[in-house]
Amino acid sequence: MRVTNPRRRLGRLSVFLLIAAATVTASGLDAGDGGTDTDHRTDPSSTESDQNEFVVAGYLPEWRYEGTDWDTTCAHVTHLILFSMEVTEDAKLTASDRFPHAHMDAIQEASRKHGCDLVLSIGGNKRTGGFPTVAKDKALSRKLARTLLYFVRQHNLHGVDFNWEYPNGEEEWRGLHRLLKITRRVFDRHRDETGQRFSISMAYYPDGRQEKILTEFGASAHVDMAHGMAYDFGPGGHSTMELAKNVVKNLERTGMNKSIATLGLPFYGRSMWKQGWRTYEDLASEHPGLGTKGGGDEDPSGEYSLNGPDTIAKKVKLAMNAGLRGVMIWELGQDFHPGDGRSLLGAIAREVWPTGRPKPGRTTIKDEL
Repeated sequence: MRVTNPRRRLGRLSVFLLIAAATVTASGLDAGDGGTDTDHRTDPSSTESDQNEFVVAGYLPEWRYEGTDWDTTCAHVTHLILFSMEVTEDAKLTASDRFPHAHMDAIQEASRKHGCDLVLSIGGNKRTGGFPTVAKDKALSRKLARTLLYFVRQHNLHGVDFNWEYPNGEEEWRGLHRLLKITRRVFDRHRDETGQRFSISMAYYPDGRQEKILTEFGASAHVDMAHGMAYDFGPGGHSTMELAKNVVKNLERTGMNKSIATLGLPFYGRSMWKQGWRTYEDLASEHPGLGTKGGGDEDPSGEYSLNGPDTIAKKVKLAMNAGLRGVMIWELGQDFHPGDGRSLLGAIAREVWPTGRPKPGRTTIKDEL
């Protein structure tokens, strides 16, 4: 995921702590990591409609929380990914000041109203330093998984997102697989005991190599979604329609399970001449034609490559027709308000729910507590 340099993605906990940069541990919670290594996607506690729903997952980094219209945002996404906290080398969660404590009442209300899942992201560019140490050690991986379970329960969230950018070498990739597997077991043990099911997602770079690694390690048995970061490629346009088609081809070529894969959509433009990027909102405000039908994917100077509403809609159709799990957005705060006719999120919603989004029918986490 992104921060100031979207070329390398930033890929995010606390328990009743409002202290900035506090660390969190759940050593007192005996969640266990037992259970069999089953494919959780057949879990009877997950409804068929949840499993078949086309996902619109949007990352929202902490610097966007102030001023966010939570109600409208949750009305336009199925999964709101709160980005991001970090893991330390001793398997604690840190940077709790990045969690939206002050906004949780409004976020929870919007989540319940629109059936939007709330997901905590951990990691990201320059936020993944603790992953290698934790993932190589089974005991530390188990400790982190229990801490994550404790956190999502305490904050009435619906899942976690791993954003390790990126494992280096076979040992770290095997460590990531172990971490995902242990987290799945801890979450499933809790599901078997309480009926509450929490999701697991991860981000990956869709270069063909990572799909192959994830397939060989059987990632689809442990994650609900794998978010393909289909942007920041080059030279030329950084997130073209051709790239999106290649992402689908890579999934098919490597045998990676398409039913867990999402297609990443950028809400920003990248310079084709130099290092630099600008938000879609800034570019379309400066050049109004970009936010209209037929507006194209470049600013008038030809410097910035972006995805306009037409291309975003085409990519959504591609993902739907290819049988992908859905689409993923980096990041929601780079767009116009969803009620604005130029909004890319609005364009996605019109493709996914042409007659309007169905009313939520599932029981929320808070209702179950």
